[in-house]
Amino acid sequence: MKRLLLVFALSVFLVSCQTAQVSVPLDTQVASTYDNSEFGFSIGVPAGWTYEEGAYGTIVTLMSFMEDADDMFGENINVTTEEVPVGMTSLQYFNASTVALKAYLAGFKVHKKGTAIIDGATAHWLIYSFALDDFKVKGKVFMLTKNEVGYVVTCSASPKTFGKYEGVFDRVAATFKVN
Repeated sequence: MKRLLLVFALSVFLVSCQTAQVSVPLDTQVASTYDNSEFGFSIGVPAGWTYEEGAYGTIVTLMSFMEDADDMFGENINVTTEEVPVGMTSLQYFNASTVALKAYLAGFKVHKKGTAIIDGATAHWLIYSFALDDFKVKGKVFMLTKNEVGYVVTCSASPKTFGKYEGVFDRVAATFKVN
Protein backbone atom coordinates (compact mmCIF):
# COMPACT_ATOMS: atom_id res chain seq x y z
CA MET A 1 0.00 0.00 0.00
CA LYS A 2 2.94 2.38 0.70
CA ARG A 3 4.24 1.98 -2.86
CA LEU A 4 0.80 2.70 -4.28
CA LEU A 5 0.50 5.88 -2.23
CA LEU A 6 3.92 7.14 -3.29
CA VAL A 7 3.04 6.43 -6.93
CA PHE A 8 -0.26 8.24 -6.42
CA ALA A 9 1.28 11.42 -5.01
CA LEU A 10 4.25 11.53 -7.39
CA SER A 11 2.22 10.83 -10.51
CA VAL A 12 -0.39 13.47 -9.70
CA PHE A 13 2.30 16.10 -9.23
CA LEU A 14 4.57 15.24 -12.17
CA VAL A 15 1.84 14.60 -14.71
CA SER A 16 0.16 17.86 -13.84
CA CYS A 17 3.20 19.87 -14.93
CA GLN A 18 2.75 19.39 -18.70
CA THR A 19 3.44 22.30 -21.03
CA ALA A 20 1.45 21.69 -24.24
CA GLN A 21 -1.40 24.17 -24.78
CA VAL A 22 -4.55 23.25 -26.67
CA SER A 23 -8.15 24.22 -26.09
CA VAL A 24 -10.18 21.12 -25.24
CA PRO A 25 -13.94 21.34 -24.62
CA LEU A 26 -14.94 20.49 -21.06
CA ASP A 27 -17.92 18.44 -22.22
CA THR A 28 -15.40 16.02 -23.69
CA GLN A 29 -16.81 12.58 -24.38
CA VAL A 30 -14.91 9.31 -24.32
CA ALA A 31 -13.51 8.86 -27.83
CA SER A 32 -11.40 5.71 -27.69
CA THR A 33 -10.49 2.84 -25.39
CA TYR A 34 -7.13 2.01 -23.84
CA ASP A 35 -6.82 -1.76 -23.35
CA ASN A 36 -4.10 -3.34 -21.21
CA SER A 37 -3.97 -7.13 -21.55
CA GLU A 38 -1.03 -7.46 -19.14
CA PHE A 39 -2.99 -6.00 -16.21
CA GLY A 40 -6.38 -7.08 -17.53
CA PHE A 41 -8.37 -3.86 -17.80
CA SER A 42 -9.61 -1.26 -20.24
CA ILE A 43 -10.63 2.37 -19.78
CA GLY A 44 -12.02 5.06 -22.05
CA VAL A 45 -9.84 7.94 -23.24
CA PRO A 46 -11.51 11.36 -23.59
CA ALA A 47 -11.44 13.08 -26.97
CA GLY A 48 -8.31 15.22 -27.30
CA TRP A 49 -6.48 13.55 -24.40
CA THR A 50 -3.28 11.53 -24.71
CA TYR A 51 -2.05 8.62 -22.67
CA GLU A 52 1.29 7.30 -21.52
CA GLU A 53 2.01 3.84 -20.19
CA GLY A 54 4.21 3.43 -17.12
CA ALA A 55 4.51 7.14 -16.34
CA TYR A 56 5.66 7.78 -12.77
CA GLY A 57 4.81 4.28 -11.57
CA THR A 58 1.28 4.14 -12.94
CA ILE A 59 0.08 1.55 -15.41
CA VAL A 60 -1.39 4.25 -17.62
CA THR A 61 -1.91 7.99 -17.30
CA LEU A 62 -4.48 9.83 -19.40
CA MET A 63 -3.58 13.50 -19.81
CA SER A 64 -5.56 16.55 -20.84
CA PHE A 65 -3.92 19.45 -22.59
CA MET A 66 -3.35 22.80 -20.97
CA GLU A 67 -6.29 25.10 -21.66
CA ASP A 68 -4.29 28.31 -22.01
CA ALA A 69 -1.04 30.03 -21.01
CA ASP A 70 -2.32 30.59 -17.46
CA ASP A 71 -3.19 26.92 -16.92
CA MET A 72 -0.61 25.47 -14.54
CA PHE A 73 -2.15 22.02 -14.02
CA GLY A 74 -2.70 19.29 -16.59
CA GLU A 75 -5.78 17.38 -15.51
CA ASN A 76 -5.07 13.66 -15.51
CA ILE A 77 -6.48 10.24 -14.83
CA ASN A 78 -4.22 7.36 -13.89
CA VAL A 79 -4.72 3.70 -13.18
CA THR A 80 -2.76 1.60 -10.70
CA THR A 81 -3.31 -1.86 -9.28
CA GLU A 82 -2.07 -3.86 -6.37
CA GLU A 83 -2.69 -7.29 -4.92
CA VAL A 84 -5.11 -7.33 -2.02
CA PRO A 85 -5.57 -10.05 0.60
CA VAL A 86 -7.95 -12.88 -0.25
CA GLY A 87 -11.47 -11.92 0.77
CA MET A 88 -10.79 -8.18 1.13
CA THR A 89 -13.85 -6.30 -0.07
CA SER A 90 -13.84 -3.09 -2.06
CA LEU A 91 -15.10 -1.23 1.02
CA GLN A 92 -12.31 -2.63 3.23
CA TYR A 93 -9.75 -1.73 0.56
CA PHE A 94 -11.22 1.76 0.22
CA ASN A 95 -11.20 2.36 3.99
CA ALA A 96 -7.61 1.13 4.41
CA SER A 97 -6.46 3.24 1.45
CA THR A 98 -8.22 6.35 2.77
CA VAL A 99 -6.50 5.98 6.16
CA ALA A 100 -3.14 5.57 4.40
CA LEU A 101 -3.73 8.62 2.17
CA LYS A 102 -4.44 10.73 5.26
CA ALA A 103 -1.17 9.56 6.78
CA TYR A 104 1.01 10.20 3.71
CA LEU A 105 -0.38 13.30 1.99
CA ALA A 106 0.11 16.72 3.59
CA GLY A 107 -3.13 18.54 4.23
CA PHE A 108 -5.19 15.60 2.96
CA LYS A 109 -8.89 16.37 3.32
CA VAL A 110 -11.89 14.28 2.33
CA HIS A 111 -14.69 16.41 0.87
CA LYS A 112 -17.20 13.75 -0.11
CA LYS A 113 -17.54 9.94 -0.36
CA GLY A 114 -19.83 7.72 -2.36
CA THR A 115 -20.28 4.61 -4.45
CA ALA A 116 -20.65 3.93 -8.15
CA ILE A 117 -21.26 0.80 -10.17
CA ILE A 118 -18.22 0.18 -12.36
CA ASP A 119 -18.03 -2.95 -14.49
CA GLY A 120 -20.95 -4.44 -12.56
CA ALA A 121 -19.24 -4.06 -9.18
CA THR A 122 -19.57 -1.52 -6.41
CA ALA A 123 -16.68 0.92 -6.48
CA HIS A 124 -16.08 3.40 -3.70
CA TRP A 125 -14.95 6.93 -4.45
CA LEU A 126 -13.91 10.01 -2.61
CA ILE A 127 -13.32 13.62 -3.52
CA TYR A 128 -10.23 14.88 -1.73
CA SER A 129 -7.63 17.62 -1.69
CA PHE A 130 -4.03 17.84 -0.53
CA ALA A 131 -0.92 19.95 -1.00
CA LEU A 132 2.53 19.18 -2.38
CA ASP A 133 4.57 22.07 -1.04
CA ASP A 134 2.70 25.12 -2.41
CA PHE A 135 1.01 23.06 -5.13
CA LYS A 136 -2.65 22.26 -4.38
CA VAL A 137 -4.51 19.28 -5.86
CA LYS A 138 -8.16 18.28 -5.85
CA GLY A 139 -9.28 14.96 -7.17
CA LYS A 140 -11.60 12.03 -7.20
CA VAL A 141 -10.39 8.48 -6.74
CA PHE A 142 -12.38 5.35 -7.54
CA MET A 143 -11.39 2.04 -5.92
CA LEU A 144 -12.67 -1.47 -6.47
CA THR A 145 -11.45 -5.01 -6.00
CA LYS A 146 -11.89 -8.01 -8.24
CA ASN A 147 -10.08 -11.35 -8.03
CA GLU A 148 -7.75 -10.20 -5.22
CA VAL A 149 -6.63 -7.13 -7.19
CA GLY A 150 -7.26 -3.57 -6.07
CA TYR A 151 -7.93 -1.22 -8.99
CA VAL A 152 -7.45 2.50 -8.41
CA VAL A 153 -8.56 5.14 -10.91
CA THR A 154 -7.26 8.51 -9.75
CA CYS A 155 -8.56 11.71 -11.35
CA SER A 156 -6.72 14.95 -10.56
CA ALA A 157 -7.15 18.65 -11.24
CA SER A 158 -6.38 21.94 -9.60
CA PRO A 159 -8.96 23.08 -7.03
CA LYS A 160 -9.89 25.85 -9.48
CA THR A 161 -10.71 23.48 -12.38
CA PHE A 162 -11.93 20.37 -10.57
CA GLY A 163 -15.62 21.25 -10.89
CA LYS A 164 -15.27 21.71 -14.64
CA TYR A 165 -13.64 18.28 -15.05
CA GLU A 166 -15.59 16.15 -12.57
CA GLY A 167 -18.08 15.10 -15.26
CA VAL A 168 -15.25 13.97 -17.54
CA PHE A 169 -13.72 12.03 -14.64
CA ASP A 170 -17.04 10.30 -13.92
CA ARG A 171 -17.62 9.40 -17.58
CA VAL A 172 -14.15 7.91 -17.90
CA ALA A 173 -14.36 5.95 -14.63
CA ALA A 174 -17.70 4.50 -15.78
CA THR A 175 -15.91 2.94 -18.79
CA PHE A 176 -13.38 1.05 -16.64
CA LYS A 177 -13.64 -2.72 -17.16
CA VAL A 178 -11.70 -5.66 -15.79
CA ASN A 179 -11.04 -8.06 -18.68
